[in-house]
Amino acid sequence: MVSPLQVIDRFGNVLWENRHPNSCFSNQPVALISQKETIDTVIELSKLLNPEIVSLNEDGFDHLNGHVKVEVKASMFDGKTLATMTDKGGAPCIACKATRSDINSITKVVCGFPLDCSIEDIKETIRQLTSDGKELMSYNTKERCGITHESASGIDIFPAAPLHSYLRIVDWFLNLIYRIAAGKSKWTEDQMVRDYRGLVCKRIHELTNLLFDQPGGSGNTSTGNMARTFFSYKKPCFRIALSFVPNVYRDALTEIHRNLSALLRVAIVMKLSM
Repeated sequence: MVSPLQVIDRFGNVLWENRHPNSCFSNQPVALISQKETIDTVIELSKLLNPEIVSLNEDGFDHLNGHVKVEVKASMFDGKTLATMTDKGGAPCIACKATRSDINSITKVVCGFPLDCSIEDIKETIRQLTSDGKELMSYNTKERCGITHESASGIDIFPAAPLHSYLRIVDWFLNLIYRIAAGKSKWTEDQMVRDYRGLVCKRIHELTNLLFDQPGGSGNTSTGNMARTFFSYKKPCFRIALSFVPNVYRDALTEIHRNLSALLRVAIVMKLSM
């Protein structure tokens, strides 16, 4: 799908801005393909689209008596397509070069990870590793930074979709609360955890009429607006869920909730400024 975002004049003034870029009314399909989403399918489609995207970014187009410069930005891909487009199917993060051991190290997590993995960085890594004729996959994951194949995209992809981030973080947070409430010290799934899922979600539903985290369709009943509500200080959803957790954990969970809420708001600002 493609959606126009902004029209800016040569002086940098915003003449028009799309306030609802994800609306079905502002999106147009690029292609309709009736087949399974595979790496080969994504690569074949990319071969068709990449030259046009690169041409638009570099040359723009003439319109009436003027010339229009274009900046195409790619985002809102699902996980499988994103891994294919960014060539990092074997990496824990597509935006940085952190390894799985890095993201499990409290010291390194506290220091943070730079978002230092552009398409050009990935291509340069491939060039360096394959310069001696060896196959890319013959190197270990750390050496190749999780890269699994040649690039399927000619431009950088912005993976930080705030709505998707809200949904996944709410799922994670609720699952954390279920397990702490059930007295679990490991990320296990058993009947007690499932019982607390039912109790927590039922209580939130009774008090707010919002039905979180129940099976529905290909996912669950949590929606983007519900996820935002969970991180709103004006709404009681989080406080209701927190009431199931022993007092000793509440301050820590409240701090995590506050920090995640701030990070998600920053992600929205970053997304709008891209």
